[in-house]
Amino acid sequence: MARRYLSGRVLLAGDAAHAMTPVNGQGLNTGVQDAVNLGWKLRLAIDGAPSIVLDSYEQERRPVAIAAVEASGAVHEANVLTGQAAAARDLGLAAAFASPARARAGVEAGHELAVAYGDSPIVGGDQPPDGLGVAPGGRIPEAGPLVRPDGSVASLRDLMRDPGLQLWVCAGVGPPGEAVALAARFAPVLRARVIVTGELPAAAPPGVEVLADPALRVHGRLGAESEASFVVRPDGHLGFRCRPPDEDRLAGHLGRLGVRAG
Repeated sequence: MARRYLSGRVLLAGDAAHAMTPVNGQGLNTGVQDAVNLGWKLRLAIDGAPSIVLDSYEQERRPVAIAAVEASGAVHEANVLTGQAAAARDLGLAAAFASPARARAGVEAGHELAVAYGDSPIVGGDQPPDGLGVAPGGRIPEAGPLVRPDGSVASLRDLMRDPGLQLWVCAGVGPPGEAVALAARFAPVLRARVIVTGELPAAAPPGVEVLADPALRVHGRLGAESEASFVVRPDGHLGFRCRPPDEDRLAGHLGRLGVRAG
């Protein structure tokens, strides 16, 4: 493990920052995630973002690499066992992965899909109600369908293909007017979307996309039983959430990233 990921104008990523046994195939995953985590922060840094943005790269990614290096090493050691030790290993694995939940957790851990950045200095906001939904720093899940005004269908994964910061405002069960107005205030500086549970409004302000969530799956997966707002990072993780949506709190979070709204 490199002691530091950042020194002056030099940054390390992938195998330059952390070398591990290839037994789990996690070196590639970890390196790609390093690059995806770093890329959008470099863009903000070039535009004059505070140093905390670029500093967060090491703070978020080094713990992930440490865990991956340790885990891959442990798997390597288990793989070279022989005799009774190997038989005990196989029996233990069979028992553990007989549970569908344990098997799913193992797959997600191996593919690094469960990585979260809840302790990051550039992550914040409210926890989801009752712990159900996406917490700040967590990975945005797949959910849908979302219906656009032209009738085409999308999902959260489709929305996350956009390369920049995004604001999602879930309007809940009430009229979407306030949610649309809030999104319009931030539309000049980031991709703004409003997700409604009822009918789509006749028109939306420039820069604001309004989508319908007829099955309520998006509201449910995000943990937005009522009005809530989310700042979604380009790496697919939740940077900030507040419930109910609050313009000042959103502006404060974006300001920490060097993004000034209006």
